[in-house]
Amino acid sequence: MLGMDFIKKLFVPDVLLLRVKHTIELVRLQADLAREVAIKAQEVMSQNEKQERMVIQTVLALSGAIDAKDSYTNSHSARVADYSREIAKRAGLSETMQNDIYIMGLLHDMGKIGISDTIINKPSKLMDEGYPDGIAGEEIPAEARIIAVADAYDAMSFKRSYRGDLPQAVVRSEVEKGKGTQFDPAFAEIMLSMIDEDADYQMRKGRQIMEKKGHFTEGLKDGVPIALGYLSVSFSVGIIALASGINVFQGALMSLTNVTSAGQFAGIAVIASGGTLLELILTQLIINLRYALMSLSLSQKLPEKMPLWQRMIVAFANTDEIFAVAMGHAKSLTFSYMVGLQILPILGWTGGTVLGAIAGQVLPPAIGSALSVALYGMFIAVVVPVAVKVRSVLWVAVLAVLFSCVIYYVPLFSGISTGISIIICTILASVTGALLFPIPQETKEKEV
Repeated sequence: MLGMDFIKKLFVPDVLLLRVKHTIELVRLQADLAREVAIKAQEVMSQNEKQERMVIQTVLALSGAIDAKDSYTNSHSARVADYSREIAKRAGLSETMQNDIYIMGLLHDMGKIGISDTIINKPSKLMDEGYPDGIAGEEIPAEARIIAVADAYDAMSFKRSYRGDLPQAVVRSEVEKGKGTQFDPAFAEIMLSMIDEDADYQMRKGRQIMEKKGHFTEGLKDGVPIALGYLSVSFSVGIIALASGINVFQGALMSLTNVTSAGQFAGIAVIASGGTLLELILTQLIINLRYALMSLSLSQKLPEKMPLWQRMIVAFANTDEIFAVAMGHAKSLTFSYMVGLQILPILGWTGGTVLGAIAGQVLPPAIGSALSVALYGMFIAVVVPVAVKVRSVLWVAVLAVLFSCVIYYVPLFSGISTGISIIICTILASVTGALLFPIPQETKEKEV
């Protein structure tokens, strides 16, 4: 009968159970292996992306150094790279080739690093040096032909040492004229179509707008730590101002237009004691005189052609902390960067004053009094670290305290107002310190 010759294979339950367990374990291990492979692959991709970003950043820094050789070609390489990539994209080249051409565009003026500035900025035409490779037409690599037309467009669109920038119509006419001779006809045609689409000159101005936004954003980021520090310190300024009879609005206006801790503290003291306007002016002049020296130093890092009104805005909030960050900034100090660097600290200082004044109205007197000493704590934090390292600073600080005590406690000087007292103590301590601790000539020469 059917099936009668079927021989059943005996099995041991323990062995079967063990095999099932091994099979399940094998599946789990395979899943773990697949997951680990996926993680490692992602890590490799991330690492490659990081390396690509580092390469781009390095090339951007190098192209910036190239453009710095000529004040008329600021950001020229970046613009040429952008135009070249767009031409490559419209020509249907692969994404890889588009990215390669972008890098090439950034470095197309590499040779300028080794060329004398007098030649680069020569106002007249240079002599023809010829073409050493002797190639023409499609023998020239496509990348070079693309960058050539992009480079020419940007060179004509912006001011040079030997001429001003040309109108868009003139630029278009020159590209049209060079099509098939100076420029590859296909790539020149693409450039012409880009020019025709750029009715509002946005292609020419877009990079400048993007750079200004980038500088402003960078300044904002650098100003965040300063703003947070100002917010906490100015909180005590608001409490002191309120206790001295200055309302919230007046305190906010004072911080918004002054932006100086020592100056405001002294100014509030003069106002609270009923001092004259002359006292207030002289107090601010003496205490804040250092900002004039700091601004003079900072001006050396600003672009030579920065307008006076922009320099005045930069000088307005040139505080100790902002000055330190700006002087340590590796890149050029553009107006956009400086505005970004200053705006948050100004808002932080003003906002902290407002919060302090409001808090002073609702907090118990004991707590308000305790919080008001934060400003003194900041002064101590600023002076003590330097005084520990430099004994002359320590002695000048001690002398200022001694002079202040003499004026305050000796009856002979009881008629001296708070403002005049601050002026006298500042001048006496500074002059005494200069006489007792002159800066050695060697140190001066090193600083220069």
